[in-house]
Amino acid sequence: MQLSKNFTLEELVRSDTAKEKGIENEPGKREIEALRQIAINVLQPIRDQFGRTRVTSGYRSPALSVAVGSTVTSQHTRGEAVDFYCTDTPMDQVLGWIVDKSDLPFDQIIDEIRVTLDPEVRKKLYFKIQEIIYEEQPCVFLFVPSELIAIHNRFEGTETSPMRPGYRDATFKVR
Repeated sequence: MQLSKNFTLEELVRSDTAKEKGIENEPGKREIEALRQIAINVLQPIRDQFGRTRVTSGYRSPALSVAVGSTVTSQHTRGEAVDFYCTDTPMDQVLGWIVDKSDLPFDQIIDEIRVTLDPEVRKKLYFKIQEIIYEEQPCVFLFVPSELIAIHNRFEGTETSPMRPGYRDATFKVR
């Protein structure tokens, strides 16, 4: 099934691990639609910009996800994630284009930061994460403790406080 001009469903569900271990890896209708959106809105623009783009991991059934060392809650199990590389372009350059010049939707760039060597690209990726967090935050955090409080378990009646020193000593009792 053709998902976009250059990407097929078969390409986005192919898995050597699934074949080797006899694990079924068939997406449902919802996952196929999510893969279609990734193919049209993410992979195809990258392919148009950089040429041949190889998908290394797309949809994974929950069993396959566990078999490859991931979890059943991975976005791959919902058809919402894809791992890829461009055969003729370094990934630093592809990531730089995604961050700077494209309007491509993306939200899993932390792993890319870890493997990106160019400090300028890393800096831009960190800024992008901050933008995503800012735009998608469910609330505004007004208090962030600057210290951690460790209380030995021999005490009972311990109660933390946002005021310094971070606890209410009048409630402490030795067990």
